[in-house]
Amino acid sequence: MKCHITTVVLMLFFLTAAPCIAAPMATIQNPDVTIFFAPPLEAAARELAGNYPILRADMERALGLPVGISPTIVLVKERADFERMAGGGLIVAYALPGRQTMVIDYSRANVHPFTLPTTVKHELCHLALHRYVGIPFPRWLDEGICQWASEGFAEVITGDRTTLLARAAAAGNYIPLNALSEGFPRNDPALALAYEESKSFVEYLIARFGREKVFAVLAGLRGGASIENALDTSFSRSLPELEKDWHGDLKGRGFWLTYVSQSLYLILFAAGGVILVIAFVRYIRKKRAYRDDDDDGSGGDGITYH
Repeated sequence: MKCHITTVVLMLFFLTAAPCIAAPMATIQNPDVTIFFAPPLEAAARELAGNYPILRADMERALGLPVGISPTIVLVKERADFERMAGGGLIVAYALPGRQTMVIDYSRANVHPFTLPTTVKHELCHLALHRYVGIPFPRWLDEGICQWASEGFAEVITGDRTTLLARAAAAGNYIPLNALSEGFPRNDPALALAYEESKSFVEYLIARFGREKVFAVLAGLRGGASIENALDTSFSRSLPELEKDWHGDLKGRGFWLTYVSQSLYLILFAAGGVILVIAFVRYIRKKRAYRDDDDDGSGGDGITYH
């Protein structure tokens, strides 16, 4: 296993066409993987290099596809550097399929709910799917499958994404999947909702039709079919029809109740506040009434004082 120091400026120029940081980086390289990392991350990089064949085998089992990728992994130590590279701070990693490369914000890759191995598996899924399909395909399908394959993991940083989907289900205010074909919104919470919708929809398709049918869509895309034709061949239904069925499934499972139940505390808290305000107003009115009686010159014992 080779390890040497290189200059990250040149490396990042080729990876992102924008040199963002100028700190020296070390490299570990073996037949399975190449890892660029800041020298303080050497122990983590060596552990990752040793574990990579296991992570690749896990992804091959999940996808049922030969991954066979020897990627480049860039571990970025400073959060600010990664955010400049990623163009924002809502994600902890991203993949560059054309270069078989993944870039990971190490400063957040081991903070719950993220772990470095799971992050690598998720980004490896992206690399594997793009290599298999060979052409651009819908982002919702890409992210949905990779979240499913990496046990629900998403590289987006957010709060409770399930609450966002539950709120959308309760209001019928979804982001149309067609709007998520070429890219995702860049703002939170719309970005988080896009991830959650993608995961939920793919999980629905797998639960209803089976994994083979979903991966047949990828095979169709690989063969040159459009997403519409690939979906119709696998499911005999169009995307709008499948989307409508999925919405009905969410409501049928009482998914919107998740939002209501999670909002119940706030509802009760607000109601309690209203009750306190009413009680306080009544108290003030009674106090003023007693004071007005005293101002009339009468006491509580019926005696008038002069």
